Amino acid sequence: MRERRPYLDPDLTHASLSEMLGVQRHHLSQVINEHSGGSYFDFVNGYRIDAVKHMLSDSRNKHLSILGIAMECGFQNKATFNATFRKMTGTTPSAWQESQEMRYEPMGAVDGGRHGS
Repeated sequence: MRERRPYLDPDLTHASLSEMLGVQRHHLSQVINEHSGGSYFDFVNGYRIDAVKHMLSDSRNKHLSILGIAMECGFQNKATFNATFRKMTGTTPSAWQESQEMRYEPMGAVDGGRHGS
């Protein structure tokens, strides 16, 4: 999943992932259930949420909207993305992004940026 990143494809299905991996669909479901403790959708969306969080925490992506990032990471609509994000993180995407900005914001000059005054 990490190497080929099939979760970025918004049209990824249980059947297409099974085919890609060369395993029977029921076997894939069994492995996912045993190792992740969740459904196929939870499994795939977990990777998508991790990808979203990675992109949101990267300052090079400031010009992208949260929804745009979600779409880049395989989500097909805003409602599913927001519900999944909240379910998996306990917060909204914008609140999570703000908490990361505060956490990683470099310290500036104490006097508001004036140097040598």
